[in-house]
Amino acid sequence: MQPLKFLKILICLSIALFVMQDAALAKPADDEITIAIKDKISKDSSVSGLIIEVTTNNNVVTLSGDTHSDTQASKLVQIAQSEKGVKNVVSKLDIKEGKDFLADAQITAKVKGLFIREKLFDKAELDIWGVKVETDNGVVHLSGTAKTQQEIDNAIAIAKKVDGVKSVDSKIEIK
Repeated sequence: MQPLKFLKILICLSIALFVMQDAALAKPADDEITIAIKDKISKDSSVSGLIIEVTTNNNVVTLSGDTHSDTQASKLVQIAQSEKGVKNVVSKLDIKEGKDFLADAQITAKVKGLFIREKLFDKAELDIWGVKVETDNGVVHLSGTAKTQQEIDNAIAIAKKVDGVKSVDSKIEIK
């Protein structure tokens, strides 16, 4: 083989290898994309308090979890889409409308406030620190532990007193 022809082939192979290596380095791995997006979400005060699952497969990011508004959902998609190497973003986010969320938060606060008032002022039999209160679409969910059945019954009765409560679901267990 002629030395000049060999040199040309060697140069072409070197260039091809360099281009392939550069392309491989330019594409971030799925794990790197996921970590970067989670980091950006944690630093953005408008969405950092949300519990959002981020997965990446072949540079396609999937977001799932609950948001309180379409503004938050849009922000999460924007954060994910802006990450280098992302081909597409699939949103499986559930949006709780702001009005319902605020109503639910208000119901939860009222139930907790009544628990404290009943315990402190009316001396009701109630373990206010052992019972967790969450509200979803007007349904109050009680969980945790109580010492007696009477404490459970009192917690349910107090929760039912609050305006806007559709029903009470109790998973309180006697310890």
